[in-house]
Amino acid sequence: MLWRLHIRPAPKNGKNHDDVVNYCIENHVAGIGWPVSANVTNASEYEQAARAEYGVRVASIPFAYDPFPGQYIWARDRNGKYYLGCIKSDWFYSNDPLHIELDIPNQRKCEWIKIGSEENVPGKIIACFRPAKTFQAIHDPLMESFSKWAFTGGADGHFLGTGLAIESVNKTTFFRFIGADDCEDVVGLYLQKIKGYCLIPSSCKQTTIGYEFILKHSLTSKTSIAQVKQGKVGLDDRLRGIADHVFLFSTDGVVQADSDDLTVLSADDLFDFVCQHRNLLPARINYWLHFLS
Repeated sequence: MLWRLHIRPAPKNGKNHDDVVNYCIENHVAGIGWPVSANVTNASEYEQAARAEYGVRVASIPFAYDPFPGQYIWARDRNGKYYLGCIKSDWFYSNDPLHIELDIPNQRKCEWIKIGSEENVPGKIIACFRPAKTFQAIHDPLMESFSKWAFTGGADGHFLGTGLAIESVNKTTFFRFIGADDCEDVVGLYLQKIKGYCLIPSSCKQTTIGYEFILKHSLTSKTSIAQVKQGKVGLDDRLRGIADHVFLFSTDGVVQADSDDLTVLSADDLFDFVCQHRNLLPARINYWLHFLS
């Protein structure tokens, strides 16, 4: 099993978020908050005390039971730097004044390595940081295998040598590794190179509601918009009427059928485009293609 931890402590006495992150990395621990006043020696006692103290099943309760030693856990700091850890011990509770001050009384021994920016992290892992839940599992054997590869020094090696059964790179594998922004880049490049559109840069705003960017056809001057979603996100035709044509793409979601003014882009077509036009791709997308193949 693979895990994801939001580092969101409430440190005291002048301590800050960076102090907590640095302490965990330097002292080889994974820590989480929700202290209790009772003396607890095992996960069951902690759960009982935490439920009595907080009235709900706070995130530190599942953390007391999982993960098991040898499993991997992802975290990131407020600067967007990602860390990958390997759990080395069962849960234990610490009343050390410094740990209470840092708001990490619930701990596990954990060896951490710095992964870096999003460029080095699969899109599926990045997407798992979007939910607000503090601690959760990542149910994906491919990402679990990647984590093992990365932690054991695979950055200079080859991923497919780690026992993961992938005979060849395919669209499913590719779209699970690239991020949401990468998906938008692929669609934008495809529509310009293959469909004859020109992308209007000023339309690529994060505040844009419902679509990612506006395009204009180089011959007909007709306008188009594109909506791109990663994961099991469904799309529909409510964007009709905003532009002359609508392009929809979801890596995993259900998309309604095409019509004269709406086109559902195919993952097969986009993956073929990526493989045939690597010279046009951003470096990060080429990094994942090289890594997988």
